[in-house]
Amino acid sequence: MKKNIILKKLIVAMLSVTLLVPATSFLDKSNNYAQAVKNGWVEDKYNWYYYENGVPVKNQWKHYFYYLKSDGKMANNEWVYDNNEKAWYFFSQDGRFKRDAWIQWDFRRRDYYYLHPSGKMAHDQWIDYFYYVKSDGKMARDEWIYDNENSAWYYLDDEGKFLSSVWKKDYYLKSNGKMARNEWISDKGSSYYIGADGKYLRSVWYQDYYLKADGRMASDEWIYDDGYESWYYLGYFGKYYKNAWKGDYYLKSDGKMAHDEWIGKYYFGKDGKKYQAKSGSKHSEYKIDGATYSFNEDGYMDTGWVNLKESSNAKIKDFRYYNSDGTMRKGWYSLKPPTGIKETYLNNVEWFYFNRDGKPESSESEKHLRSTGLKKINGLTYIFRSNGTPVYGLQRVYTSDDNYDVYYFGTQAQSNVQKGKQEVKAVTMVIRNTTYNRPSAFLMM
Repeated sequence: MKKNIILKKLIVAMLSVTLLVPATSFLDKSNNYAQAVKNGWVEDKYNWYYYENGVPVKNQWKHYFYYLKSDGKMANNEWVYDNNEKAWYFFSQDGRFKRDAWIQWDFRRRDYYYLHPSGKMAHDQWIDYFYYVKSDGKMARDEWIYDNENSAWYYLDDEGKFLSSVWKKDYYLKSNGKMARNEWISDKGSSYYIGADGKYLRSVWYQDYYLKADGRMASDEWIYDDGYESWYYLGYFGKYYKNAWKGDYYLKSDGKMAHDEWIGKYYFGKDGKKYQAKSGSKHSEYKIDGATYSFNEDGYMDTGWVNLKESSNAKIKDFRYYNSDGTMRKGWYSLKPPTGIKETYLNNVEWFYFNRDGKPESSESEKHLRSTGLKKINGLTYIFRSNGTPVYGLQRVYTSDDNYDVYYFGTQAQSNVQKGKQEVKAVTMVIRNTTYNRPSAFLMM
């Protein structure tokens, strides 16, 4: 009985072992099949893969954030170009794509890139208003860029921000960052004109304005243009004066300062300053092309009689006469006597003789003609009264205080010393305190 029990137990044990072997074999086969037909995320040698029915997914996005490359590996810490989206993406260490962020890829070169909220790498556009990413996605730094959309040049500094309201060498960046072109700009109280190439103009005219050597627009100042060899005056708003006065100087219709020339009744010297009466005088004489002219305090050319002595008791010798063209009169001239003179005149029109200096010939005393006053003019001898008119008839001409000679100066029309036998009509003479008033005949030697 005991042996039968032991035998039964042994049979059961043997049966158990027999049944266990297939079961174990089946489980092993099942596990191998599961491993062969992978699904989901699988890590292999530090790389992640995603399987669908045992096949690794390639060139596809999974779970929105992740991308499986052409070898099936999950992208991480790298750039990936999506041909479908035609865009670059950057994936962080955990495999998720970066978005709405700047990343620095090359720390040595300090290359920055911007990822849109969609994750796409930005290119050829402005980011956060101040920054620009180029066609390769790199943020522009310390360089010029041309924005086709805005048709403008910009300069980005070392930090990537565009410069504004500042010069970059010969170029000016406006408040919006655009490089100025074909326009006026104002900087620190000065105006500049920027040409088509973006450079400021210098030492050149632009319309009615002049840009100096430093580019600043000339204003309220004189400038000399070597090209035109002339001075110009630029007004407060920068336009050059023309057909206008600037103090004692005149700017002509072309803007050039007048010099060595007449402008109307004014004359301008080599330095451009108008001729005018010198300080303390009302009239002053100047030599111009060999002729003598007189100008008043305002610089206006004198004509007619001019009282150079400028006093109320002036004598004829203090006067000069200037023709209608302003030249000083020389020689004989018949004209109305000057006003404002003490001497009297018998006629409205009298003859005067102006010497080489323009001075009217005259005697110091009407009553005491001196032999020193005898003047030889064109071969004829004259003597002049204190009022500047030539004497005529019989006249005593003193050689000293008590001695005199008698001369016959002919008729009023002649008024010069006559020689030979002469008939003198109605002559009144005082000879040695005796008065004679009768026709007489004299022999003048």
